Amino acid sequence: MERLLLVSVSLAWVMILVNLLLTVRILRWVQIRNDERQRYLEPRPELTVGAPAPDFRARSLDGRQARLGDWAGRAVAFIFSSPFCSSCREEMPMLVRLARLAQKNKGVELVLVSDANATETQAWLDMVRSKDGVEVHFPVLVTPGDAQFIKVYNPTGSVPYFCLVDEHGLVQARSLFVESDWPKVRRSWEGTTELAPWMTHRH
Repeated sequence: MERLLLVSVSLAWVMILVNLLLTVRILRWVQIRNDERQRYLEPRPELTVGAPAPDFRARSLDGRQARLGDWAGRAVAFIFSSPFCSSCREEMPMLVRLARLAQKNKGVELVLVSDANATETQAWLDMVRSKDGVEVHFPVLVTPGDAQFIKVYNPTGSVPYFCLVDEHGLVQARSLFVESDWPKVRRSWEGTTELAPWMTHRH
């Protein structure tokens, strides 16, 4: 009887130790996950104006790879948007008009950057064309998931947002559309304000 009691007590202690070890491991896992989540949620700084724009990888709607070097020697404005953003849809007619003016007047190419995959993005553009009568003719890139392109160029993840890179690969402006940088750049493309020398189209 005493031996059976001793075995029972020993087994009970073993179970307690196993539970303690499991609890410690679970707590450590939870802590690691929380630390990772906190690092992910920490606000990242926006790109520094005047600094070189970092390279990126994305894809066009037809699956071709795209990098910053594809616009080497040319000014480009990346317009970050989302098929799930009503404001982005509302801005589309203006963007189509601006794309022509920016290219024609100042040699700046607009590139739409979607946070969705190619299928969702194409369906969105098709809907904008059929329901709003707006045809997007300028380049479209897709960066689904947590693509590094968006994390670096649009760290807040808010849309619509833009980042303007000059022909030397330097960041010249970046902001949400509702902030001051966008109206200034937009007016310059429309020819309603005087431009900085770097924005003058060189033939």
